[in-house]
Amino acid sequence: MDGTYTTPSICASYRAKIDKYAKAASGRIVGGKGKTSNAYDAYDYRKSHPWVKDPMSDRFAASMSASASAALDLLTDGRAEQAESLGAYLDDSIAACSLTKALAAAQSSVSKSDSLAERIIAKARTKPWYPRGYFEIIDGLAGRWVNGVSTCDYWCRDWNLNVYSRDGCENGVYAKIDISIGDLSVDWTNDTLGYLGRHAVGRLTFVSYYDYDGTLTGTITDASCY
Repeated sequence: MDGTYTTPSICASYRAKIDKYAKAASGRIVGGKGKTSNAYDAYDYRKSHPWVKDPMSDRFAASMSASASAALDLLTDGRAEQAESLGAYLDDSIAACSLTKALAAAQSSVSKSDSLAERIIAKARTKPWYPRGYFEIIDGLAGRWVNGVSTCDYWCRDWNLNVYSRDGCENGVYAKIDISIGDLSVDWTNDTLGYLGRHAVGRLTFVSYYDYDGTLTGTITDASCY
């Protein structure tokens, strides 16, 4: 180690910062893994993990520069500001401390964690306006089929649909389903709600008395939010 560039205490200070940022970046990468493929997951993760909106690359660089300035002040009796290039001193002192590879690895991890955060944010912004598990029926109205709640006996079939409103349907909700056997349309039915508030959930029930022992399929073919 060349004492012209550094001292054991300066090297220890560099090492502590490098380890700190490398550990933080590694934790972010592990925690954010798998949070960029689903918009709902990305949105929930972003809300509960503030680090996603706290990039580290610039902060890490500024912190290392601050350490280099303090180290150079120590070695030059407070004349760090007179140095021609603080960056050159940082590179030389890091090399003298044998920390070049460690710094580069930490910088790479920090950069990867920041890139991951950007991807999480971008994916979160694509989250649909309706809740997880719903699908858009028309603009402003979403639905989710509800299974296992049939009240029909042998002589009827029913389909239950929870509907969710983005802006409210003050004058009601209407929906119609066409009922088919395979590709053959055999019946239709509809249902209404008198009112559905903003961000509220209501239920529509479609009942058919078509006489058929096999599987009937209901498909929404018309809907309105008034």
